[in-house]
Amino acid sequence: MRLQTLQGKPHTRYQPAGEHEQKMEKNVLILEDVISKYTEADALAKVISMASSSNEGCDIVASGSVFGALTSQDKDTYMRFSKFIQQTWTTNAQLALTPMNYIVIELFWDLTDVVLDNFMRLLSDMLRWRILKVEVIVLNTFKAFIDIGPFPRRYNPLSQLLRIVRTNADFLLGNVKDGAFLVSMLSTICTIYLSEIKQCPPDRAGDAKRLLIQALENIYAAYFGPHQSVWGRNVIMTLTLLSRIPEISSLWKQLVTAPQNISPHCFGVADLLRRPPAQWIEPSMFPFSLTKKVEWFIHTPPEMCRRQLQFFSRELTSSSPDGILRFITIRFFLNPHNENPITSELRALHIASLIEYCKGPNSFNFVELQLAKIALIFDWLGFEAAPPNAPLPSPSVTSWRVFSHFVLTNPQIGNSIYEFLILFVQCLYPPLTPVFVRSVTRTFTTIDKTRLNYNLPPISSILDCTKVDKPLRELFKETFPDLAPFFAQRGPLNGLAPIPPVPTVSTISVAQVLDQPPPPVKKEPEPGPSNSTEKADGPAVVSPNTEKRRKKRRAAKAAAAAAAAAAATSVSASTVHESTSEIVDPGGAGWDASLDGTVEQHLGALPDEVKDDLLRLETAINEEKFDSTFEIVDSLFSSIFKNKFKQDVIDDDDVPVNKEAIADCILVIFKKFLMAKEFLTVDEADENTDMRMVFTHPFYLILRQLYVHDECSLVFSFFELMYVKCPPIGYLLLFYVVASKIQAEVGLAQDDYIAAYREFAKGNDKDVGTELADDMESCAQDDPALYRYLIPLIFEHFPKYATGCEAVIKTLCTYCTPQLILDIASHNVRENFNLFKKETFTSIMTASLEWEDFEQVFFWHLVKAEGVPFDWISAGFPKIDYVKNNEAAFQAMIMIRTYAEPSMVLVRQLISRKAGDLFTLNAAKIIINDDSDCSKFAANVNTLMRKAFDADDYVEEAHTKKKSRSAAPKKTVPLHTILSHLDMLRQYCLAKPSGQTEKLFKEFTDVFAEMKTTPQAADTCREFAELFSAVELLSGSSAGRNLRKHRSRGGYDLDDSPKTVPNKRRRIKSSSSEED
Repeated sequence: MRLQTLQGKPHTRYQPAGEHEQKMEKNVLILEDVISKYTEADALAKVISMASSSNEGCDIVASGSVFGALTSQDKDTYMRFSKFIQQTWTTNAQLALTPMNYIVIELFWDLTDVVLDNFMRLLSDMLRWRILKVEVIVLNTFKAFIDIGPFPRRYNPLSQLLRIVRTNADFLLGNVKDGAFLVSMLSTICTIYLSEIKQCPPDRAGDAKRLLIQALENIYAAYFGPHQSVWGRNVIMTLTLLSRIPEISSLWKQLVTAPQNISPHCFGVADLLRRPPAQWIEPSMFPFSLTKKVEWFIHTPPEMCRRQLQFFSRELTSSSPDGILRFITIRFFLNPHNENPITSELRALHIASLIEYCKGPNSFNFVELQLAKIALIFDWLGFEAAPPNAPLPSPSVTSWRVFSHFVLTNPQIGNSIYEFLILFVQCLYPPLTPVFVRSVTRTFTTIDKTRLNYNLPPISSILDCTKVDKPLRELFKETFPDLAPFFAQRGPLNGLAPIPPVPTVSTISVAQVLDQPPPPVKKEPEPGPSNSTEKADGPAVVSPNTEKRRKKRRAAKAAAAAAAAAAATSVSASTVHESTSEIVDPGGAGWDASLDGTVEQHLGALPDEVKDDLLRLETAINEEKFDSTFEIVDSLFSSIFKNKFKQDVIDDDDVPVNKEAIADCILVIFKKFLMAKEFLTVDEADENTDMRMVFTHPFYLILRQLYVHDECSLVFSFFELMYVKCPPIGYLLLFYVVASKIQAEVGLAQDDYIAAYREFAKGNDKDVGTELADDMESCAQDDPALYRYLIPLIFEHFPKYATGCEAVIKTLCTYCTPQLILDIASHNVRENFNLFKKETFTSIMTASLEWEDFEQVFFWHLVKAEGVPFDWISAGFPKIDYVKNNEAAFQAMIMIRTYAEPSMVLVRQLISRKAGDLFTLNAAKIIINDDSDCSKFAANVNTLMRKAFDADDYVEEAHTKKKSRSAAPKKTVPLHTILSHLDMLRQYCLAKPSGQTEKLFKEFTDVFAEMKTTPQAADTCREFAELFSAVELLSGSSAGRNLRKHRSRGGYDLDDSPKTVPNKRRRIKSSSSEED
């Protein structure tokens, strides 16, 4: 018995098998026919005769046998087909290996678990048979494990592969010529999967980790000597990345203290660092699919592939959260296949973008960022002994380009790399710190001498840039004294003596470097939303300074002309429009370079009738004969669907190319319309306006095809290809779905007609909320009027996905205006939609604490416009830091003053905050200003104190060092914390005009008296003696008179006479759950 396909599911006409896979399926049927007609011996003889008769017969036997063995579901079937391979491979070894290479390169991670197990079993058998060049399959299999994708599933086949390599180690790794690359590849694989071992399923983690460590130990024990000259400094890099693992740390110590124990001819740390790795190592490790992506980026300007790079970066992070894949990718960008000085600047800009995109949901992924820094600066080591006039390798110059770019354009990361370099040279291996210092000095001075060859600025303008924090610059001069002349002499330079070596080494790793927190960087204030639009979703596109100046001049001229020609609009809306005005000109920036020219240049090998329709459509659009376009578009898609199901097309390898050609042709035809970016051509505020008039443009006939064809998967594939090269396709599809009234025309329910956009998001590997946020961001940058029109509609039509979606709310706050706030409030009053929901509000509020200040202001405007219940808001109070989150703390104070009721839930949230917190102080003072609320607040605080008192929870350490005496411990707030907050009230709020704090303290008389008589609370009472004295004084009549006597000096009186300060907060009450 066997499976019918390698993927375990039948092929469809929408997902057909590839040419090679079809051939294997056909050939295995031929072999099964032979097996059914003859006995086992006769069938084997027949197959051998077929393989030796011709190359075609050999190909039938090889591909059919491999397919049969891989899809077999029992031992007998596998043995029958594997015997065919064993007996016939000598006829033509290349043909015998071709099916295996095809599967491992094209289909490896699409295979089912059964087929994967059979693949590893067959690979082991091929190694046992010593098939010629079988190591190529092993190498390609290793490459597949570096591809982007989910790691957890990979550990089991990787463990099988490591066992196979261990069994055949001498055959695979012993050859000095061919084994070098396999050894370096194995080392890289072990580094990657040990770094990401947290992703391994728990039941397999121990075995997988043991096998990976044993593989590395075996490499260093048996094969290090012959291959160390090929690895070079990459040996140090591998040991550095894995230095936290005890077994690897032991290898590092051997390399440092007794390198001869590893190999009699081991170079040692210093010599290994001075030896660059073989140039072909790093670029040859990537699988074919990843290599194509990186090489496309290398030859594409960043402004033309920003979205693709963002998506690629997200793939790297999702596959490898700890950043090892990003580390390997940066190394690939530094060492490409075809190193071309012309692409050095492009590679540097892409590396900068990859480092900038080291982001989690709310902030930088710190581990990923630290690994990216190591990948960047490692090529500056090992040049201290190089000849004076020796040129630097290209990776060192490219790394300097990245570093200088960050210092000039992104001071936050620039300062971080600056500090990381200082720490790295001192902590990598302290005894060699002077060597590392000289190496970096040699690298930088050589770059300065040869900078004109690379079109680089003087290094003094980078090292002594004022955007670098002054303490870091002073520390840099102390660490690298020979680079001090590149700094301006602002006074006597102190501490320029070289750093003496550390006599003893206690920790020989860079773990302490990786554990350093990010450097505090002063954040330059941003004037408004227009300067932060790019930062909302990712870093800004890297561009030269000259291009920035040109854009500023063009934007200024456009703004001046607009001001002279029309009335002024709102500041926020005009700012967004100016930021995108320079790409309105068709053919300018923002248009994919591959879409230049006419349709005829993109037709490729399309069927003739499809070509004719595309050319007719181009002519009609150019001549603005829109009346004829309806018939042309229908004819075009009828031709596409008719030709799609022809056998000669569906089986052709050019099917993806045909789809891309059609998508490119459609974009070229409507280039003028798409680049104008003025899509809302009517006044939506006019009640007599028919919005359907907008959709009379021929472009929307393309979108209409989603609703007029039953087989719409092909149409979706066109849109997905178009979206990659032209992001407006996303929000134009959204515009058509929510505003075209197509549902009335074709009779669809709402869930059916918005399904088109759901499928579109799914095809882009995004959830609907993320797709909405991305498209709305693009729309806000391109067409602010359309953006304002669409915002209410997406919440009306996609409430399940937009309401309470963090990404959508973030985009809305980034591109918000006062006018849009008013629109949203109006819709909310009329109960058209809601922005927030209870399940996600707290997480959105918490995430907003990391947003830009102007985004937080608009967020709180939206919260107040919707009238979010106070209970939802108060749930996020524990996350607010009074010192760091100024806007949130201010808004919380307003909400407490307006809505708060002193329920047990709220009081507990406030009193549980850390001692000395000003947020609790201000909130408590606001609440107790009302007489009735003061009594409720005091009663709840009394309850909390009694619970802590009964549970013997006196100090904060009680929560970590001991449990409650009862079997079921109560959740209490430590008494020390409660008293700390009350003591803050005593220090800052006594003797005020309202006298409310005194009224509050009188309510604590009984509890405080009980605490004073308890021996366990003696230390606490002594610490807060002044608080206890104040409460005792306020509780007695004589004390009250004395206190009034003192207060009268300040003009305050505590009697019942009328006060000038109101004792009642103005509050709109909302429901709040209380806790007993």
